[in-house]
Amino acid sequence: MQTIRMSQANAPMVHSDDTPPNAVIHLNDLPPVARPAPPSSGNARADQKYQQQQDKLTTKQTQQRQSLQQKQESERRSNANPAQTQQQERRHYQQTQQLSQKHQAQQQFLKAHQPQAKPKKQP
Repeated sequence: MQTIRMSQANAPMVHSDDTPPNAVIHLNDLPPVARPAPPSSGNARADQKYQQQQDKLTTKQTQQRQSLQQKQESERRSNANPAQTQQQERRHYQQTQQLSQKHQAQQQFLKAHQPQAKPKKQP
């Protein structure tokens, strides 16, 4: 059984039985890459370095999303065969999920290495 709904780009999104009904298929259906709050560990140099790493990662992730989004939209526009639409949407779903998971893992890794506030020494 298939469920069809419209994406933000007003292109039909076909869900097969193995795709969750509320699944995000295309990158333009995801919210923008979030920018975490700046760190405040008390070590200005470490905080600045971490913020630069975070900015670099956010920029890289945004570029990767835009690149895949353009590729998916190009494929969607060039696909005139309805029989291939479901297969294409399944591939887009997998690509979107893989990239989203990769980006989440990168953010978690960077967050795990965020500078921590040092406890104050007791006199």
